[in-house]
Amino acid sequence: MKGSGFEGGWRVPGIMCAPGRIKPGSVFHGIMSHMDVWPTLASMAGLKPPPHGEWKDNNGKPIYFDGIDNSAYVTGKAEESARMSWVYIDAVNFLGVRYGEWKFLFTAKDTWLGPDLHMGIPAIYNLKQDPGEHYDMTFNGAAAPTAGVLKSSPGRYSGADNGWAGVFSMIPLTEFLDSIKKYPNIPTTPAGSSMGADLPEFIPPNLAPQQK
Repeated sequence: MKGSGFEGGWRVPGIMCAPGRIKPGSVFHGIMSHMDVWPTLASMAGLKPPPHGEWKDNNGKPIYFDGIDNSAYVTGKAEESARMSWVYIDAVNFLGVRYGEWKFLFTAKDTWLGPDLHMGIPAIYNLKQDPGEHYDMTFNGAAAPTAGVLKSSPGRYSGADNGWAGVFSMIPLTEFLDSIKKYPNIPTTPAGSSMGADLPEFIPPNLAPQQK
């Protein structure tokens, strides 16, 4: 569902062609972001891309570089993708995080412009076993169809209590929170999907304390 945190709004196929570098017919299932394309291609072209994390822009000002060089993975030199985590954000709204095969959704949503259901305890999905996100591994009470709030968001119990997997959410969450504390967002200019972001009621509470 586009506009939501579910995989249907995020997961898309990617095609790369590099004769002599990428073996024809190769299929990879690891995480790779569009933000990783630039450093990956730069490395394959013989350039040294910026490291993932703290860096400086062209003016020497500190920034956080989100891209990851994944050239070893796409060329078959590494078995696992260099990217292990992902943060799901819609416009200025935080939706959830992923670490490896584990995904944690803190906001349930049926449609792009529909209502958000903010859950105190995240829904947990194992994307390797359940890529369609049919079974919530924690069964935290994602709204049932009869609740009248959300009509299609998954919430069926997976058959076992796997709340222990929640510990994996702290890895990307901690990295994300630390980065936005040190590198706060630039002022938002409403455009496209962020239309209305200048309105106070549209912006959710900040995840990090305001810096003075």
